[in-house]
Amino acid sequence: MALVSPQPSPWEMTWIRRLANRYGHRTLFLALVGTAWAATGVLLLFGQPPPTEHLLHTYFPYPVRAAFWLIPAATAFGLARTRWEWVGFALCCLGPGQRAFSYGVGVAIAFRVGHSDMAYEFIGRLLIWILVILIIWVCGDWPNSLHVDDEGELQIADSED
Repeated sequence: MALVSPQPSPWEMTWIRRLANRYGHRTLFLALVGTAWAATGVLLLFGQPPPTEHLLHTYFPYPVRAAFWLIPAATAFGLARTRWEWVGFALCCLGPGQRAFSYGVGVAIAFRVGHSDMAYEFIGRLLIWILVILIIWVCGDWPNSLHVDDEGELQIADSED
């Protein structure tokens, strides 16, 4: 009986794996976050939801609200695969940070004026935005297998085995 090499798993065959192998996990994650933030900014420009009571971020003008998402998205795309990728990750925390701050203030105001049911809803949203920020920080701290040197050349890093 001849030994047959195992077939690659379906995960290894996906387009996501191919993109991660080509660009690196950090760059791929930064591009995905940038895409999500760009979509959020565009939706804020065209959707224009009404202000919500006790939430500071809903009272900003719509172009300002969209800028909290579109500027980090553009920066993430522009700085991906460069040695300044960390700036893209830091700026991608701007929109979620603004939302977390707004929900934190909303929780305090809602408890203060006696809207405890609204405050508990805001606590859940606050925790979600804090979790989003933590995910971005953790993924931004991943070691990348692909690096760009000072001349702009792509280098494959050696494994640390």
